[in-house]
Amino acid sequence: MMRWCEVGNEPSTQRFEALSAALTKAGVENEYSFIEFTGDPEKAFHAAERFDQVRLSGEAATRVLNHSLRTPSTLLPLKAADAYVREKNGEWWPRCFYVDALNRTFAQSTLDLDFSSGVFILGANPESRWAIASLSRIGYNKVSLCEPDESRGQAFIEDLRKTYFKLQVQYVPRHLLTQLPGVHAIGINTLIEGRDDGALAELFYFNFLKPGGAWLDLALFPFNLSLEAEAKSVGAMIIPGHRTFAIADSLWAESLGMSIEVDALTEALASSTGRLG
Repeated sequence: MMRWCEVGNEPSTQRFEALSAALTKAGVENEYSFIEFTGDPEKAFHAAERFDQVRLSGEAATRVLNHSLRTPSTLLPLKAADAYVREKNGEWWPRCFYVDALNRTFAQSTLDLDFSSGVFILGANPESRWAIASLSRIGYNKVSLCEPDESRGQAFIEDLRKTYFKLQVQYVPRHLLTQLPGVHAIGINTLIEGRDDGALAELFYFNFLKPGGAWLDLALFPFNLSLEAEAKSVGAMIIPGHRTFAIADSLWAESLGMSIEVDALTEALASSTGRLG
């Protein structure tokens, strides 16, 4: 029996129950639990040590990483991890599977890689960091970012500039969202409706997206179906965020010597968000 948990502000119940079911189908007896992160990395990590493996979400993705005694060099610019992996020798190492998952998601799409265009991202959080890391690897170096909390957004931008020297990044105040020019090849949302201070409503114009641009939503639970419908109505190519989650979880399982079906997990996550396919 593999006992694993998620440490985060809120449980990713739908996502990780689907992952648990996929592991069971693959012949891995397992049990998923949730540990609420209350702001103390040491307490969270001590609690997590009762489990065989740990996934991280929300504030824990950054705070627990800062508490780690060991940090792979690849995670230094990311400053956020989505898992704590217990190696065979018993040592715990922070890992991030999202960036590779995003790279594979983009590679599997029919996205027109116009690197002269920019990328628009809503939200300043770990998902945003992982998206920027992935896009910069591909070749995009122009990013417009909007975060409803302006002080948080500005601090996030300054940190990005220290980390990615070739990245051209600008902060876009919420009230200027509808005035953005349509020069962005990709639009990415990381905020959940109802916790975004109304910023998602400003996206319905999709004025920021160039003709033939792509839309990716990484805030799937709950998923904003009306926003995706609007993206489709303006001719945007939809890059399925639920597949990114499925690939990340399959990479995590693979790192532990297990194999799960990505397509089946993708379908399960799509169904749980109210999407089909």
